[in-house]
This record gives sequence, structure tokens and C-alpha cells, in this order.
Amino acid sequence: MTPEQCHKGEHIDVLKKRQDVYELAKKKHPERWSRSTRDWSPHTSVALNPMKEIQK
Repeated sequence: MTPEQCHKGEHIDVLKKRQDVYELAKKKHPERWSRSTRDWSPHTSVALNPMKEIQK
């Protein structure tokens, strides 16, 4: 994903297409998959330098 795709909301369609491709591949060749495919749902927020929570 590019930042521009995320800002324009285009990433949602891209992720949906990727999910469809992976599910089709899994149906065609289930022996190649030991687990489920990754979570292709779009993130709601992203931080470039996230602050770590302080452990008390």
C-alpha cells in the first residue's frame, strides 16, 4: 500500500482483491496451506512513530 492509496481509500479495494486471490489459491491447492490466510482487513489508523505504553 502506498500512503496515497490509504488517504484516498483505495486500499480497501486492493485488500479485498488480495483476499479473493488468496482464497481462490487456497481452494485450488489446499495442500499448500497449513493455516488460514492472513487478515486482510484494512487498518483504521496507522502511526509512524507509535508511543510505547509505559509499564508500571
